[in-house]
Amino acid sequence: MHPPLEAAGPAERPAAVPGTAGQPEAADLVICPWNDLEALSRLMDEHAGQIAAVVTEPVLCNTGAIEPDPGYLQAVRELCDRHGSLLVFDEIITGFRLAPGGAQEYLGVSPDLSVFGKAMAGGMQVSALAGRAFVMDAISSGKVAHAGTFNSQPIGIAAAEATLCILDEQRDEVYGTLYARGRELMRGLSEAAAKAGVPMLVDGPGPVIQTYFTEAPAVRDYRDFAATDRAMMGRLHAALLDRGVNMVPRGLWFLSTAHTEEDVAATVEAFSAALNSL
Repeated sequence: MHPPLEAAGPAERPAAVPGTAGQPEAADLVICPWNDLEALSRLMDEHAGQIAAVVTEPVLCNTGAIEPDPGYLQAVRELCDRHGSLLVFDEIITGFRLAPGGAQEYLGVSPDLSVFGKAMAGGMQVSALAGRAFVMDAISSGKVAHAGTFNSQPIGIAAAEATLCILDEQRDEVYGTLYARGRELMRGLSEAAAKAGVPMLVDGPGPVIQTYFTEAPAVRDYRDFAATDRAMMGRLHAALLDRGVNMVPRGLWFLSTAHTEEDVAATVEAFSAALNSL
């Protein structure tokens, strides 16, 4: 995650850089830039018959809030089918923030496996691995072991059932409000930055958004993200905390159904004051 660019290798063929001390060199891992279909196609051709799975966030929330180019994930799905590789979505962040069926519903692309986290249970300690029957049958048949002390822990499962039922049954109200609040916040942050004369890009689907200190018109991958002023974003995070507003220090913002129009207005006011204090 977020390696120094001098260690990351060329843009079209990134190196696998361990994310922390204690990790072995990733000999069985090849890295491909996001939103670059040509690079992925070339890589899969070079390693034909050897790619077990393509693993990705459907929206890059661990980097910014970078949505896929139109048709990108659909083409990735087709590449995986052609090469006999699984497509795996990391929906720990996107799961149920973007739609009751996660980013895969929002984007209209079905992976073979998906992972979800505590958002599916309203914050309770729970995670899930879900997928197509031909993959999951390896677990249900006992061929692949999937043991865990808290597997199907009843409190977490009850919380997940309640949360997912509400999101499904009240989808129009929940997501209509969530996206409206997100657009309202994005507009307010953009206007505050413009008024302060600060070059800033505000982007994302709405329930999750990203602010970047940059003059670039778009951020499409990690290298674009790395070129933004992340040190200044850290200072903004501290200035916002002083004013009672918390975002992820790298500039990521989450909205929830608990946020009101008044919350958005107060956030924009604090954001404006924080910008002018930098």
